[in-house]
Amino acid sequence: MSKIRSISLRLSLSTLLFVALLIVAMLVAVWISTSRLVTTEAIKSTDLQLHSMIKDIEAPLHEVEVTTRDAAQLLWAMRDNKSVVEGILRHVAEETDGVCGCRIAEAQGDSNAWSSPHTDSCNRRVVTYSHAMGEGLALEVDVETEWIEHIVEQMRPYEGSFCSILCRDGSLIGVQDSSLAALIQTRMAEDPDSRRIYSEMLRGGDSMINFTSGGKAAYVVYAPLCTGWSASIMCPYREVMRQSAKLQGILLLTGIIGLAVLFMLCYFVVGRLTKPITRLSEAARQMSHGDFNVPLPEVKSNDEMLQLRDSFAYMQQSLNKYIEELRSTTAANNRMEGELSVARDIQQGMLPSTFPACLHALLVPAKEVGGDLYDFIAKDDKTLYFAIGDVSGKGAPAALLMSITRAALHFVSGLGLSIEEVMTRVNNSIVDTNSGEMFVTLFIGRLDMATGELNYCNAGHNPIIVVGNDGEARYLKAKANIACGVVSDYDYEGERLMLEKGSRLILYTDGVSEAERADKCQFGSERLLQWASCLPGDADCPTLTQSLYNEVTGFTGHIAQNDDITIMTIKY
Repeated sequence: MSKIRSISLRLSLSTLLFVALLIVAMLVAVWISTSRLVTTEAIKSTDLQLHSMIKDIEAPLHEVEVTTRDAAQLLWAMRDNKSVVEGILRHVAEETDGVCGCRIAEAQGDSNAWSSPHTDSCNRRVVTYSHAMGEGLALEVDVETEWIEHIVEQMRPYEGSFCSILCRDGSLIGVQDSSLAALIQTRMAEDPDSRRIYSEMLRGGDSMINFTSGGKAAYVVYAPLCTGWSASIMCPYREVMRQSAKLQGILLLTGIIGLAVLFMLCYFVVGRLTKPITRLSEAARQMSHGDFNVPLPEVKSNDEMLQLRDSFAYMQQSLNKYIEELRSTTAANNRMEGELSVARDIQQGMLPSTFPACLHALLVPAKEVGGDLYDFIAKDDKTLYFAIGDVSGKGAPAALLMSITRAALHFVSGLGLSIEEVMTRVNNSIVDTNSGEMFVTLFIGRLDMATGELNYCNAGHNPIIVVGNDGEARYLKAKANIACGVVSDYDYEGERLMLEKGSRLILYTDGVSEAERADKCQFGSERLLQWASCLPGDADCPTLTQSLYNEVTGFTGHIAQNDDITIMTIKY
């Protein structure tokens, strides 16, 4: 046997080409991780620059605060010497860096606090530091904001970055354009992300928040100043990533070219390898349309493809053989179905179909033929013999035993024997003819239509329901007797009950009480008793029988019947 050149080997060699895809995946991973790293470093760098800017602003302002506090103490001590007071004020205004004005005024608002930007009498934009001295007076020192705004304007970590200082009243330092300041304040009022940032800054927060500005992703880093203001720097992510965009573009272009080359190579290689499979697929398609003798393609390679072709040939032969057997089986099944249909008609014909006014019965088998039975004999309109039974199992075996049981019942009931003797003889007949170890549950009753005396015997059957003339329903208790067909010469015990005029008897098999819904919930004895308790008093027996059957089928819905259903109703 020649050495097989394994197709798996050739596919393995072809798979080497796909290693390039792993490289592309690695490049993508590097791209993603680089982007995250660049973003993280950009945020850290921006935060460091923000805190450096805050230190550059706080140092001169802190010097002004110290000078103002010292001057306020000295002014308060020399408040009675007007020339000294004027000299101190002039010295503070002239010798302190950044201070453009100094005065004593009535204390307003918070003491020892910085005001928001405003315009002084010389039309200069200033902020005022106020320090309380006593008796409602405070020393106020004006500081021009030009140098602060210059520092803020120079803070541009990236193209498109925006830096500003938010004062406690919502005004901005570093935004000289009034229309731009108004636009920023409007956006803060309308945009949820901007409102969130605005609130955090007013509370003196020190953090970073991602948000969307004009439909573009951005982040803002903010921190508080000692003056009660809050400085922030906003940077668009697009600008942050601009520096690495070129490298990412090169990586992306390389990946696209590599994918295109790999696609063409794989298409060519796999196309050649799968060509025989394509031909076999066409043959399989023709076989699916019934042409099981379609010629299969030749395979010259001595590998798994040849094995696949041989498997198709074997399948082709097996299908032809199976179809021939299926035809024979279908013909046999059709004959069997016809015979079962005849058997069903015969079985239904064996059951009495003409009922007296006081009795009605219904039998619906679960299969073509079933093992349930009912029977009755009315003698001289004075005595009514009736019986209902259920053979273990279903189908033809149960139907045969049902026929034997009914024949025995019909014969023995005409001998004038007691209920106990009738049940004993029927049991012996079933035992003698039962070689399949089956059994029959049976309920036999004899009702005196004149006196209402009911003699009955229950051989392992479901308890029947007695509905009194007052409408109260109850299960009829019976002595424990074994089912028929188990033990020969068993002594069955019968019982006696006096029925009141208008009483009704409901007899049934377990196909009623054990009927199941889709959720496996059974109809149950409680639901059956509840139905019997609600029966109208004037309903005749056919109506009662059909009512119970409709109740059971309505409970199960469209679920297939799982057992034979037999119902008998008697009205005294």
